[in-house]
Amino acid sequence: MLEPIYGELRELGSNSTLLYPACFQCCRASWKGNIPLTTLVIAAFDGLLPQQVNASLTPTVHALASRGVRFTRHHSVFPTVTRVNSAAMVTGCYPGKHGIAANTAVFPDHDPYSVMSVLQPELDAMAANPNTPVLFVPTIGEILASAGMSHVSIVGGSSGNAYVHFPQASSTGRGGVIHPEFSLPAALGKAEAELLGPWPDASVPGIERIRRVTESACRFVIPEINPDLLFVWFPEPDGANHAHGIGSDQASLGIAEADAAMSKILDLLTEQGDDPDVIVISDHGYSTISDAVNVNERLSAAGFSIDQGDGSVLVGNNGGSVLLNYPGATNSDIELLMNWLHSESWAGAIFSSLEHAQALGALSTDEVFANGPRVPHFIVSMAWKDQSANNGFDGTAWNGSNSPIGAGLHGSSSPFELRNTLIASGPSFKKSSISSVPSGNVDLTPTALTLLGLTVPPHMDGRALHEALVDGPDPEELTVEQDVSHGAAFPSGIDSVGQTRYAVQKVKVNGHTYIESAGVQVD
Repeated sequence: MLEPIYGELRELGSNSTLLYPACFQCCRASWKGNIPLTTLVIAAFDGLLPQQVNASLTPTVHALASRGVRFTRHHSVFPTVTRVNSAAMVTGCYPGKHGIAANTAVFPDHDPYSVMSVLQPELDAMAANPNTPVLFVPTIGEILASAGMSHVSIVGGSSGNAYVHFPQASSTGRGGVIHPEFSLPAALGKAEAELLGPWPDASVPGIERIRRVTESACRFVIPEINPDLLFVWFPEPDGANHAHGIGSDQASLGIAEADAAMSKILDLLTEQGDDPDVIVISDHGYSTISDAVNVNERLSAAGFSIDQGDGSVLVGNNGGSVLLNYPGATNSDIELLMNWLHSESWAGAIFSSLEHAQALGALSTDEVFANGPRVPHFIVSMAWKDQSANNGFDGTAWNGSNSPIGAGLHGSSSPFELRNTLIASGPSFKKSSISSVPSGNVDLTPTALTLLGLTVPPHMDGRALHEALVDGPDPEELTVEQDVSHGAAFPSGIDSVGQTRYAVQKVKVNGHTYIESAGVQVD
């Protein structure tokens, strides 16, 4: 028997024994016809808007939507940034429960006085402490491993996005994560690189990395590991949207390339006799940048101490939202900060975990399911409008990042960022159906577990989308309720005569809640 190139590489697939990178062809020949095939494929198109799914731009995804179920009222998680939403997708939980508050945030259990980017190697440093897990709840990869099944994610986006897909992959012995900068377990990435060579550098649009995700799926993961769940993450149109704008030629090129990649993956599965269920999803929607602000400079000009530890404001900039932690703040400090935020034109809805801030008008962070061990003191959405951006897309917003005016952004509580793409097709789903029942990214794992024949754990915030399944109820049978929550009123306007409140719009389906939008309401 041939020795493995990497002795530390353990059983990665539920249907394989050891993976021998030196003899892929003989392994493939010996396994073919003797193993079950991939049951579920999830493909994330980073930042794909529902209106961008059409026959000309995305023929593959459009065909899936035409054959299966198109969800017309699907929701991102707030803040509408990638790491929050990728964690929500793979855990079925909102951020207060899963532990990732934003792309950039304070992790008080790790370091209460530093703002951390949710990226590598920062995540490795946090995970090295057994008291500071990256996620507080298990991912779908861990749940499948405990049931003798496997999950592999191939992520062409950020390292933080990839890491939260399966932080415990190295200890489960089944499946893992492949990314250009690292893999979990490390032996998985070594084996992939031994076959395919190094990953291409990042670019905008990310054409070469999309192609490598496809190659990794078609030449390595599907034939050699054969996971029960294959999750591929394409980095476009997000990169091009940020750099060039929504609907730009560069964004369209990225979308078309990702759609072609999806076609290649599905064609391979068909060739080997598989008929998987397929879910296409995006992590968030988009707005167009109308105005920009440097929050750190504004805070400093107002007399606040910035990022200096106790008694100063720690600023986590997330583009369409900003997280503020204020360790050691007195009620007087909180009042000064709230009054300043009320007066800033860039500040939209304000959420706070501090009771005194709530008394001064902030909505509770519990309204957006952020309460938990890592809840920030403040989450401030950038102000947004529902006007046309003159690029064929509605929705504009202020921006706190370095992207230029006219480019795309996300992170805020705008309805244009909180609504995103979900399409499902395959033997388990209804045919040629449109579902207007609200759904959300937190529903991805509960639905995937149901498709794979497993029980949905009761701790999950999401629900299995039974109304989309062949044997599921008619959508009309589900109870859908609108809900709105208001913060305390506070004076507004130069003469302080008017009254302003922050409001968050929500919708509930059989007791499961999704955020529709949040903003400023002037009475």
